[in-house]
Amino acid sequence: MEMKYKLNPVVSLVIVISLFLIASNTIIYMEVNEMNIPLSSYLIVVIALFFINITAFMFLQMDYMSNRIEFSKFVLSLTFFGCLVYFAETIIIIQKPVNDALELQIKANDTAIFYLFRQMSFIILLILAIYSYKLEQSQILNGCRKIKIMVYCLFPTFIMPIIAHNLSSHNATYTFMLTNYLSGDKKAIWNIQYINALIILWSLTSYFIVKVTKLSSDIWNGMLVICLSAIMYNTFLLLLDKYNLSIWYLSRAIEVLSKLFVIGTLMNCVFVKLKIANHLAIRDPMTNIHNRRFFFTRLEEILKSTCQNICVMVIDLDDFKSINDTWGHPTGDSTLLAVVDIIGQYIGPNDIFARIGGEEFGIIVKKSSLKDAIEFSNMLRNNVKIETAKGNKYNIPRTITLSVGGTLLTSGTYSVGDVIKAVDNALYSVKNNGKDGIMFAEVNWISRDDFKREDRESDLYRLSVC
Repeated sequence: MEMKYKLNPVVSLVIVISLFLIASNTIIYMEVNEMNIPLSSYLIVVIALFFINITAFMFLQMDYMSNRIEFSKFVLSLTFFGCLVYFAETIIIIQKPVNDALELQIKANDTAIFYLFRQMSFIILLILAIYSYKLEQSQILNGCRKIKIMVYCLFPTFIMPIIAHNLSSHNATYTFMLTNYLSGDKKAIWNIQYINALIILWSLTSYFIVKVTKLSSDIWNGMLVICLSAIMYNTFLLLLDKYNLSIWYLSRAIEVLSKLFVIGTLMNCVFVKLKIANHLAIRDPMTNIHNRRFFFTRLEEILKSTCQNICVMVIDLDDFKSINDTWGHPTGDSTLLAVVDIIGQYIGPNDIFARIGGEEFGIIVKKSSLKDAIEFSNMLRNNVKIETAKGNKYNIPRTITLSVGGTLLTSGTYSVGDVIKAVDNALYSVKNNGKDGIMFAEVNWISRDDFKREDRESDLYRLSVC
């Protein structure tokens, strides 16, 4: 059973539009009320971004470690990891005391430098992740290409933070001025060219995500949300000369919300994958009913509880090997699916139906008496015979008959081994006496052959205890 965890890409667009509306209303509110946001709030936002990026990095790394085929997720995790140094530097800058206008200008310029380089690092790594994904889909991502991509990742992940550090006030020789400070208005104005460049780069990255990935998973939907949100809050930065710090803080809040959406998306992906893994652990991959492991685990749990009128059966398809030998394995698989479909119509939500062997199926149902258990077994056997007769809807080439061995457990203590031995012996006896029949045996029945046929008309077998 294939289980997908992809959400509708429209959700990404709705999230971005919602963020835009919230931000627009906030700008109007700032204009009317001249809202001022304290510096401590910005510090909290940056710290939140720091830990959000750590969380996203760890989730993507764990996702990659669970399936090393998807190398693009490893590169994608570095987009968040590469931001951590910039956030750490920004946190240090924010906490520095300010004594005069010059120091305030330096602080604003350092913040702008780390912001610019953080955005650039994220974009470069994201493009490398998109490129890796494209190679994966083309099935040409070999070990050599992985090494090259990892080498390319070193520059935005480690080299660019070093360059940014040296271009900030930490190295007076190479200080790079990105802002102009207006002492009269106490405003730090960005160089608009860099903002426009970021908007263009984020727009191109959004285009590549949609074109290359086709938004094939929630993770890429989440990355699109980050890109569109980045376009939005960088566009708002064009209003810095009017609102200054308030619009800067609002931009960071939008970034927090967009990355929280990605965290939620990653958590959803992980939990759905766990659900899929749990599903595959207890299900037969071909028939999608429970597997042998689940059958025996549940049987053991039931036997440990108070067993009252529990019917345990094993059903075997007669001469199934001849179907594979005569018509091929695809026809054999179709036969198994047909039998599962027919029997499954009579299995209740609290019953257990499992494939425990190649053509063997186990059933655990609650029946009030041995007569009810035999009638139920005979109904399954007859319906399979009728539904697979000539001209059947399943296109099965011959009528399928079943051999059924079972036991009814009344109140008492039983072991799995004893129960299965009784059922197996009953099934063996049916197979050795013409097949296409039913036999129920008591637990601890020793002989496989010590029985008599009581009803030749209906092919029902009952144990005659020695």
